[in-house]
Amino acid sequence: MGRPAISEAEFEKEQERIRDAAQTLFEQGGRDAVTLRAISNTIGSSAMQPYRYFPDGKEEILATVKARAFDRFTLHLSNASSRDLGDIAQLEAYCERYVDFALSDPSSFSLMYEQKIDEETKYPELIAAETRARKPVLDLIKQAVETRNIEDDAEKIAQILWASVHGLVMLHLSGQLKPGNSLKDLGEVLAKTLKSGLLSN
Repeated sequence: MGRPAISEAEFEKEQERIRDAAQTLFEQGGRDAVTLRAISNTIGSSAMQPYRYFPDGKEEILATVKARAFDRFTLHLSNASSRDLGDIAQLEAYCERYVDFALSDPSSFSLMYEQKIDEETKYPELIAAETRARKPVLDLIKQAVETRNIEDDAEKIAQILWASVHGLVMLHLSGQLKPGNSLKDLGEVLAKTLKSGLLSN
């Protein structure tokens, strides 16, 4: 006798339970702690049960957990945009929100940027989520470039800004910031440098 059919809603609910278990395991012990057996033990199922919902197993599960984290990140960053703020103020808010997300949810942030798998060909939804996460800063930079008649390439400026903020965050998470230099303090300095330098035309 075959397995009883389940509704789409039930299928998605079980997928979410598996993703939640995988994220919890990652928070506790990193990628190596995320095994199908550990996930099954967490949700109380057979060792093969996760394959029913994620045929590619662990890598597919982690890819969907990453995509979910990137979408939360995107929402958090998008809130930096406001018509009540000028372009520079919005970019300062972006820097603050980037740092705030990393500090408030470091495990999700670490998962988002840990080792890559064959994502581009196997999990395009993850690449799409990562692209959406880059869009808020690119939109803000494009706005600033247009309103200030800056000749530099908006995408390159956005990449430099992202790399600067991201570099500070990664140094903080890996414990490599020098004593006395907090992430928030350095983030504020970065925002002030941005305000007085690159886009102060």
